[in-house]
Amino acid sequence: MKTIKYFHLIVILMFAFSCEEKDTPTPEEPEIIEIDIADFTATVKENSAQGALIGTVYANYEQGRLSFDLVSQSPEGAIQLDDFTGDITILDSALFDFETNTTVTAIFSATYENVSEQANITISISDLDEIVIDAADFSSSVDENSPNGTVLGTVSASSEQGAVTFSMVSQSQEGAISINTETGELTIAEETYFDFETNTSITAVFSATLGDVTEEANITISIIDVDETTLDPIDLSKYVYVGVNSAFNPLASIDVGNDSYVSTADIDGDGDLDVISGALDGTFYYFRNDDGTFIAQTGTDNPFDGLNVGSDSRHEFADIDNDGDLDLISGSGGGAIYYYENNDGVYSTPEGTHILSSFSHATLDSKPTFYDYDEDGDLDMLVGYFNTIELWINQGDSFMRANSNPFGSALDGTHQFPKFVDINSDGEMDLVAGRLVGDFRLLQKIAGGNYSISEHAIFEGLNVGNYSTPAFIALNGDGKLEMLSGSSTGMIKLFELTEK
Repeated sequence: MKTIKYFHLIVILMFAFSCEEKDTPTPEEPEIIEIDIADFTATVKENSAQGALIGTVYANYEQGRLSFDLVSQSPEGAIQLDDFTGDITILDSALFDFETNTTVTAIFSATYENVSEQANITISISDLDEIVIDAADFSSSVDENSPNGTVLGTVSASSEQGAVTFSMVSQSQEGAISINTETGELTIAEETYFDFETNTSITAVFSATLGDVTEEANITISIIDVDETTLDPIDLSKYVYVGVNSAFNPLASIDVGNDSYVSTADIDGDGDLDVISGALDGTFYYFRNDDGTFIAQTGTDNPFDGLNVGSDSRHEFADIDNDGDLDLISGSGGGAIYYYENNDGVYSTPEGTHILSSFSHATLDSKPTFYDYDEDGDLDMLVGYFNTIELWINQGDSFMRANSNPFGSALDGTHQFPKFVDINSDGEMDLVAGRLVGDFRLLQKIAGGNYSISEHAIFEGLNVGNYSTPAFIALNGDGKLEMLSGSSTGMIKLFELTEK
């Protein structure tokens, strides 16, 4: 009986425990936050602007809004990330230069509450064909009182990406010069500014533009002082050239060896004429005029040092390319004409085709001289030879042999060494010709534009022996031109125009 009671008690206790276990609630499991995130890649053009949108990173959590942040980036400060939208924009456009950086990399995070995930950002920078303009400073010189339209030269600016356009940015004398927008050629626009007594130079800044890229460079135009004394026409019937005693000839000590071929030009730009002599060996000697004293310049002080035409450098200085400076053009014993272009005082043969490329010599012993024969604004060329003389007309970019020769019938004999000069200050260009036999001839213009032997015997009795090559200079300030002449001895003779 007692056994049955114990059994009932056990059953009751088991039932009680069973009911208690079922009534106890199960603890709630914590929420798991899983953020879906992906690496970001994009490509952007170099030089893109600050603030430009590159793209939007991807990260997602379905139960809430994520916030974004940049963990690191290289280079530092290149991009910024919007913490709300995930938009990536350019922060520093200078770092998006292909030549400096080809990629920008970063790590970003996406965060919900205290859970964060990270992913990579890779931005490739694409190289662009950038516009590069190479613009050079320009300098030149021009005689004072030069008229409107005078060509001063052409500025240099170019780009491999296309043709540039030119414009003036500023000028020291506003409106003094103009620039061709397509070619960069400079011309005088207001001649009154080109007065040495008022302005010794004109400076300016020009620009060259292609697309949205512009480069600037400087312009310097030096104005050369000229003798503005008005000369009265000289009655040549009353005058004759006579030799100057060597004691009073500032060139008497010059000796270039053999066959001096003399010319005059303002090489150093100081307003007076220097003396240059060719020689039998084809070289050039330079004697700088220092207040009437002529000082030999050698080595690097001689801008013609190293130039050689082979033999007999009978030469002339003229601005045949209309760029505002004097070029060197020399004949030779072989007859060819040599052209040395003046580039800021450096004389050299231009590369490729140039204005004298089409010239072909007729025979031996050439000697050029220049004058605007057809009055079209550029210099034409007369060439004397061993046994003939030819006129070549300047076409702007080349010279063409003239169909007729207004000088040929007046110049006979051999070895004509011509020189154009207004010898009597009447405004008409005369022609003085030296010759093999050492004497001189004067030719003057007559009706129809032809030239004939002058009736004025101003060279009567003059002879330098052989190879008279005339040039002219004003030394004593009397309003008349002195004549220099080379000779076969290598010396330089001086002659004065004196009343009979």
